[in-house]
Amino acid sequence: MTLRDRCRREARLMGWAVSFLTRLPAMRTERPEGNELSDALRYYPLIGALIGGLIALVLWLSLLLWPPTVAVGLSLIIGWLVTGGLHEDGLADTVDALGGGHTREQRLVIMKDSRVGSYGVLALVGTTLLKYALLVALVEVSAGVATVTLIAAHCLGRAVAVAVMGRLSYVRLSDSKVRAQASPVAGRVQGGSALTACVIALWACGTTGALMIGVAAVAYVGLARWLRTMLGGYTGDALGFSQQITELSVLLAGVAVWLN
Repeated sequence: MTLRDRCRREARLMGWAVSFLTRLPAMRTERPEGNELSDALRYYPLIGALIGGLIALVLWLSLLLWPPTVAVGLSLIIGWLVTGGLHEDGLADTVDALGGGHTREQRLVIMKDSRVGSYGVLALVGTTLLKYALLVALVEVSAGVATVTLIAAHCLGRAVAVAVMGRLSYVRLSDSKVRAQASPVAGRVQGGSALTACVIALWACGTTGALMIGVAAVAYVGLARWLRTMLGGYTGDALGFSQQITELSVLLAGVAVWLN
């Protein structure tokens, strides 16, 4: 493969990652070639970091006009618009399934239902309020601290989702938006994703980034074990759940460090 072909392929992989993780108009007229969708997973942490950076940019600009409480709210809304609430939807569906189902089969049926139940609503409201409070606390330290923490949290959240895919088996192979990516994740893809996430977190947060990486690693181990016990593997919704829990865990760690 020539250098030009290699660059073209990597650009396509990034495009597929953008297409899957955001609402941005990427790769809409393209069709995947070979293992592109699976190989694109290595770029998920990078795209996550860019999403976190965009949210932080909105936060910075909003702080020029409004108080922190308003600026944080606007930045969260922009984040939802960019991603289409992809991961939040997975959080709600997974919590509904885990809270309302007593067997693996019942949980998978509930997860497939497009309606959101009381458990899902409580999960969305609770996590949103907690994220809001954490970001306000970070802004009170400085906008720069909020920026680097957002980048690390979104980056590590996507990396953990990829790691879960590599650790567990896919438990539903029909009627799912991640069906095309349900094949086993290659070790080089998992390694590339993890390395990218670690480099970005350390670059953004310095020594605090090492703590955040540790928190994400603990979240990954706990999530993988829990999902295996409750579902027997992962689904697309479970990946969104994993991303949200990791993101929230990293934000909690960031606030604990930066405020003390």
